[in-house]
Amino acid sequence: MNISTLKTLPIIKCDFDGTIVVEKFPSVGEPLEMALETLDKFQFYKYPTILWTCREGDPLLDAVDFLHQNKIYFDVVNTGHPLNPFKHLGNSRKPYANYHIDDKQIGGLPHWQVIHDYFFIEKKYHELFK
Repeated sequence: MNISTLKTLPIIKCDFDGTIVVEKFPSVGEPLEMALETLDKFQFYKYPTILWTCREGDPLLDAVDFLHQNKIYFDVVNTGHPLNPFKHLGNSRKPYANYHIDDKQIGGLPHWQVIHDYFFIEKKYHELFK
């Protein structure tokens, strides 16, 4: 990603089951180590966030309730972010994001400490938009 072209912090899209929590669908599993801490830091620095999950109905409400009980609030759920720079091109079923955090990605989900360090030690996007 070319940092010089960013007009806002990068949009982060994150899955729920197997990514934020241990896979226990339709129940909510235990949080993965460092997941909530990293998500909290995204909030603190006001990264635009999307919760993108296959859950719907009551299981989705259970996931969102779990996150809220842990003081994690995504900007949007299962929809595109208002800061999407390509929203003028129409509505897509798959929301745009600069980064996708998902256990189904090639190579699997890195440990949340690796994700944390990538954003807050290596890239430090938040320092560009103070």
